[in-house]
Amino acid sequence: MGKRSQGEKTREDIIQAGARLFSVHGFFATGLNDILNDASISKGAFYHHFKSKEDLAVAVLDRLREDYELQVFQPARQIADPVERLEFMFFRLVELNESGQWKNCLLLARLSLEIAHPLGELSERVAEIVDTLIRFWEELIQEACNAASVRDDLEPASLASLIHCTWLGAITCRELESQHIPLNDIAGCLQDLIRC
Repeated sequence: MGKRSQGEKTREDIIQAGARLFSVHGFFATGLNDILNDASISKGAFYHHFKSKEDLAVAVLDRLREDYELQVFQPARQIADPVERLEFMFFRLVELNESGQWKNCLLLARLSLEIAHPLGELSERVAEIVDTLIRFWEELIQEACNAASVRDDLEPASLASLIHCTWLGAITCRELESQHIPLNDIAGCLQDLIRC
């Protein structure tokens, strides 16, 4: 393996460690030593790739955005029927979260709570991702409204915010509760709420 390939692997290992730790413990409770231990790297290797823990968190959020685009948004855009697109979104998020491999919803929920106050670029990235998700839901709902397939007595923007907040809240509660939160049931209730 060449030097560049090894460097890319190390950077990827650090990003994955950051994503895992930030999703479980949050940004502030995750220390640099936690990241070094999880990624099995030295402090020098960390600083070769990232200026700070915040710089790493920005890279983690960039990866989160890419994952949403590849795993959720792109497949949804390929579905022609607006109602089927909405259904896909709900149950794709259930499927990803139930897989045990997808930590992006939990990561976003934790960082949204923690970074509520301005923290430079990190706060801006969290806000941009939340805005992107809400706007995507809003577009899907508006398209379904135009096709007379969902309720038109509620503002699509309000419904989109409600869906986003409910979803991240369910993901957070699922981590806090000793009982399994049925994401499938929550997705079904949200769908029932917006149907005609």
